[in-house]
Amino acid sequence: MNILHYFRGITKFTVKADKPMKLINELRPCVPLRSIKSVSENEVEFTCFYGYSKIVAEKVKKSKGKILKQKSWGLLHVFSLYKKRWGLIFTSLVIFGLLMLSQNFVWEIRVEGNEKIKDEEIVKTLREIGFCEGVHKKSIDIDSLVNNFLIREKRISWIAVNFDGSVAHVEVREGLNPEIKSKKQNVNIVASHDGIILRADVLEGGCAVSKGDVVHKGQLLVSAFIDRNDKSSLRGARGSVWANTEREVTVYVPLNYVEKNYNGSVKKCYSVQVLGKKINAGFLNLNKKLFTKSTKSIKAAFNEKYPLPFEIVIQEYNEYTLSDKRRTEKQAYDIAVKQAQDFISNNSPSFVVADKEERYSVNENVLIYNCLYSGVENIAKQVEFEIE
Repeated sequence: MNILHYFRGITKFTVKADKPMKLINELRPCVPLRSIKSVSENEVEFTCFYGYSKIVAEKVKKSKGKILKQKSWGLLHVFSLYKKRWGLIFTSLVIFGLLMLSQNFVWEIRVEGNEKIKDEEIVKTLREIGFCEGVHKKSIDIDSLVNNFLIREKRISWIAVNFDGSVAHVEVREGLNPEIKSKKQNVNIVASHDGIILRADVLEGGCAVSKGDVVHKGQLLVSAFIDRNDKSSLRGARGSVWANTEREVTVYVPLNYVEKNYNGSVKKCYSVQVLGKKINAGFLNLNKKLFTKSTKSIKAAFNEKYPLPFEIVIQEYNEYTLSDKRRTEKQAYDIAVKQAQDFISNNSPSFVVADKEERYSVNENVLIYNCLYSGVENIAKQVEFEIE
């Protein structure tokens, strides 16, 4: 079906009559028939433009025939189905017009080719130089955009921007040789904690300690100066110093606590966000109940290539009640041990536990857990100093 036939609409008939070819001859003078096909002795198929459908129906009825099948398609047919719903048609045309207009703007930015640098960081830098959702594509100077971006973002060595409808595809290539920071010479290595030295792996500088030495926090371990032939030269201090150290951790775990119990009741609130402005579709009356809120956004689009310039924001409120609970001492102890171990892991990444001494007591419904960890760690800490 060509484009003209689509706009005019087509109707296909299957008609039963005593003399079907006589009926066809009666229709020819007033109806342009197409694709005439004899199905059986009393049945015939043909097509015509949608506007002649009523004439065909009247002629068939007048000749005492019967229409077995009638199928229509095309734009004129669609309009006839919704002739009492002009508001829907008008809205569809407006949306179609907005869609066509929106193709001149950027409504979505997709970052491709990055591995270490997050999409959000690249999009933030682009926004700072004026490239963001809602910008007109013709107002964008690609060469200037690329140059400004590369000046601001040293971790990117190459960038290209291509458009697919209202979607901007930003292709980047991360720098293969990251910028190497120059070594500072005015740096000493001091002890980050008290300990007993096991070994010192000095890469640069003069070692100030030996195996078995007892050192205190802040004490010099590796000097930035090297003494040779009664002369001192500034080289900077680099390396690691391993020592036996101790860590003491105290954790308080209450036996009485309050627990959330979700009852399955979920309330939703919808809003529309257009170019950063939020329009609420309604308000919830939570009646001062207890809820936890979660938010998710859905970008509106006809398909992947044609996103619309707004997104739907859904806020979900899950209702819960509070109830008083009590832990056993064993449960409180397990929680305390886990918190103490997490504290050591998060605050001393190089600390390897060799032994521990623990004790706990319960005082006024609170379990007090104390643990002394013994282990090995790198206590080297670089500290800069001023050169006069």
